[in-house]
Amino acid sequence: MQKLRQQQTPEQIEREAERKRNARARKPPRPFMAIDGEGGGTDAFGRQDYNLMMAVSAEQEFILKTGRRLTTIECFEFILGLPKDADLVAFGLGYDATQILRDLPFPVLRRIYDPYHNRHGGISPEYWRDYAIQYMPGKYLRIGRVNSSVPVEKGKRRPVVKGSYRTVYETFGFFQCSFAKAIDNWKTGTEEERRLIASAKELRNTFGKVTPKIIGYCRLECRHLVEMMTNLRQLCRDLDIRPRQWSGAGEIAAVLLSKHGIPKRPRTATELRMQADRKPAVTSRPISTSC
Repeated sequence: MQKLRQQQTPEQIEREAERKRNARARKPPRPFMAIDGEGGGTDAFGRQDYNLMMAVSAEQEFILKTGRRLTTIECFEFILGLPKDADLVAFGLGYDATQILRDLPFPVLRRIYDPYHNRHGGISPEYWRDYAIQYMPGKYLRIGRVNSSVPVEKGKRRPVVKGSYRTVYETFGFFQCSFAKAIDNWKTGTEEERRLIASAKELRNTFGKVTPKIIGYCRLECRHLVEMMTNLRQLCRDLDIRPRQWSGAGEIAAVLLSKHGIPKRPRTATELRMQADRKPAVTSRPISTSC
């Protein structure tokens, strides 16, 4: 496909891009599902325990609580079990990611927090047990299931089960303020609900065991995040802006730069040379991309 693209004229490339944009515009958007967790109490080292995880959309709700601290594996399995057809989002994902990854050995954590550690310089997942993990602070947490039934080849890793990846996007970058202020700016839910969330935020450090009240508060936060992200997406669609992923205002900027033909950075000498050496298409007719 890359060789085929190099043979196309700029007009053919633009027509193909326009066709894809129109196809995406006709496709109904995926529902948002908000993920949030709550901690309470402390361990022997003074660290807050992570006792509750919830995932809530406009139509569905999932909850994970065990009566004790949630383990990394329990959190991974919870995320992997969420619907494939939803865009998973969180607000302030850093706290939740730290708690979710808590049981990982330090060498694994170090590589996860340095996603460019591989020798090729690209982003790659880190493997731990039967999971593939990618974490880009401020962007997303991605979990996949490793296919343990495939024999291990020397120098290679087992593949990730196709379609198993679940990505939780960090949405803080769209709003750049506290959650209480963000939902107040966007007027989600009712004024009473927004006041309740703001007052409960001040008490989070005092949470202990999971109670129906804490579950209700977590559920309410998720519902407000879903509503806020749905409103943001509708605003983007009204302006013909379709971010590739929901991980901050940089994605909106990337769409606008691409839409107006503005490079995100100055082209390197290699890129300029490749552009100058690109061969024109043999025919002026659009090249089929059905392959």
